[in-house]
Amino acid sequence: MSWCDKLASTPTVGFRLEPHIASGDAIVDSLSPILGRMVDGEKLLFEIEKHETLGISLITHNGFRYAVDQGHIHIAFNHRLRAVPVSGGLPTLEMLSQAQPYSKLLPETFERLIEATSLLPNIRNRTLNRVGAVSSTLVTEEDLPPGIQQAIKYLGRPWGNAPEHFTFSGNYVLDDQEEWTDKCSHTISRNGDNEGLLQITFDWGRHFKKPRQASLAHLKHACAEAEKKSLSYLEEIAEGIRFDENLNSSSV
Repeated sequence: MSWCDKLASTPTVGFRLEPHIASGDAIVDSLSPILGRMVDGEKLLFEIEKHETLGISLITHNGFRYAVDQGHIHIAFNHRLRAVPVSGGLPTLEMLSQAQPYSKLLPETFERLIEATSLLPNIRNRTLNRVGAVSSTLVTEEDLPPGIQQAIKYLGRPWGNAPEHFTFSGNYVLDDQEEWTDKCSHTISRNGDNEGLLQITFDWGRHFKKPRQASLAHLKHACAEAEKKSLSYLEEIAEGIRFDENLNSSSV
């Protein structure tokens, strides 16, 4: 079980593709095999949030947000609620999305990404430049994995205590190979919002030095690698392998 499961983290996944100019209408038309399944009788189970000249953004009733423009496609999961009227009383809240652990949401979100990308206009003649996976978590400091607790304590060492409000952000190369480079961007912040909870975002990405054809086989392989590598990296962070200054200094 991933620490992201325990802390109800949510995923965002995406591709950066060779740009292709298509109208928002053309993108919606291309996704019609997916949207056609999102109906309940005469009721649509999705909403178009943005419809622009070269892109669209839509959200499904069960919490998946699709965003597409000329060079990117992203799918994010966020829980959705709706107010239900009650006779003679205040409305109640009903959860539309299904609560699932991160390790189950991530592969489902990747499956949706693969299907949607394979339907985009002129996709067979486009190339895949990047695949990414983002984990987003709201959590108290007491519930943080040990490795991230170590990082926050390290930030406060000059003052003898952890900072009350802060934003820590960094971009790192994790692995550099002949055909690709793996990178991760970290953002850890706590401010006056979210009732004192910390917002933690880890953005893992593989950048292809030699862009590959955006075929179904390549899309599936890229997502399988991204799922495996990003989850493995998240566990390294949680265990403190990256943030433990004693471990790191001993290898210098």
